[in-house]
Amino acid sequence: MAEYKYAIICEDIAQSTFVSHILPVLAREVHPAVNVIEETEFPIMASNDDQVVRKCHDACRLAFVSHNVQMFVVCRDIDSVELRAYEQKKQELRQRFPVKWKEKTIICLPVQFIEHWILYLIQRGDDPETTKTASTESIPSRDAKRKVYGNIQRREERASVVAKHCSNADVQWLREHSQSFCDFATNVHTVLEQIAAA
Repeated sequence: MAEYKYAIICEDIAQSTFVSHILPVLAREVHPAVNVIEETEFPIMASNDDQVVRKCHDACRLAFVSHNVQMFVVCRDIDSVELRAYEQKKQELRQRFPVKWKEKTIICLPVQFIEHWILYLIQRGDDPETTKTASTESIPSRDAKRKVYGNIQRREERASVVAKHCSNADVQWLREHSQSFCDFATNVHTVLEQIAAA
């Protein structure tokens, strides 16, 4: 079984937990015999979207040069439901990556927050037979987080909630209901196909 290693820079533990559960699922759609693991010794971290943007260039370079990863993931919320804001933030990030590794970099930009993607997974889990669902991406962020976490405030407990909802995620269904997730999944597939072809 081939093993691909990735490093990530993101805003919070919910994003890193989501990616750590979903990235291997998406990878197996492209290559069933691939194992995707996170580089756990990666030293560059961020705690908000400004830090993600500011640090992503150096983090990307360090990941490939010093940590021997095959992929780099940058994840940030876009804090908006506006398509224009989504496209603008995607281009802003894309321009910050070193040219040498741009094709091996995955952008994860949930509309509005990662919790909105998780809400889709919750809806699917609550009613697996449904073929239609209401959009979660227009729910105000405070309400979305409350629906996902309830009163849980501790980071580790929030990570457990995210992991629970991602453990049996129907990524095809999520892809069909969220354009921003579909873009992320497509980006993952493209990067993995390029790695395999190299």
